[in-house]
Amino acid sequence: MKRYLSLGLICGLLGFVMVVQARTLASKAALSMYRHENTDEIVSQFITVSKERDRLQEELRVMRDMATQAATHANLQQQVRQDRAATGLAPVQGRGVIVTLDDSRSAYHIQEIDLFRVLNVLRASGAEAIAIGDVRLTERTRITAEPGKPITINGESVGHQIIISAIGDPDVLSAGLLMRVGILEELRLYYEATVSPAPDLHIPATTAAAIQHTYARPAR
Repeated sequence: MKRYLSLGLICGLLGFVMVVQARTLASKAALSMYRHENTDEIVSQFITVSKERDRLQEELRVMRDMATQAATHANLQQQVRQDRAATGLAPVQGRGVIVTLDDSRSAYHIQEIDLFRVLNVLRASGAEAIAIGDVRLTERTRITAEPGKPITINGESVGHQIIISAIGDPDVLSAGLLMRVGILEELRLYYEATVSPAPDLHIPATTAAAIQHTYARPAR
């Protein structure tokens, strides 16, 4: 009887061990499958994130290129505006001085050389734009005079009173003209010559045609 009980107990223990082992193997298999599925999901997410990162980097590169092109275009436009203003092809405004030469009450006439000297002092003092009356001075402006007759600008007489507008630092321009034994001090011996600051001058663009070079071309 005891022998049968022992045998039954052993069989029961063996069955228990087999059940536990089977459950352990099943758990390991399930865990392995879970890990495999989880790894696949992580890899898939990594690929998706990597593609999104590449897309965003490409968009950023395109946006940077567009910003660079826009900045370059704006700089070119600004340079063109500055060049047009400097060459007289565009109107300008700013602080400066007004110089008046008037020989209407004098026995002497304004000489061509007098006007050139005043203009040279203004340029040497930093004038950035100059006009006589409403005529913008450029390298193509023709200033002529005949003995006993008023000065002409591009063939038009300016009469006995010449008004010069010059944009630049008013203090520097005035100082250049009013220096001791300077040009205005000399001209005042013969006719009226004054200079006054102007807070907001408007100088028009030149009406002359743009220069067309036949022989001069950009250097290589």
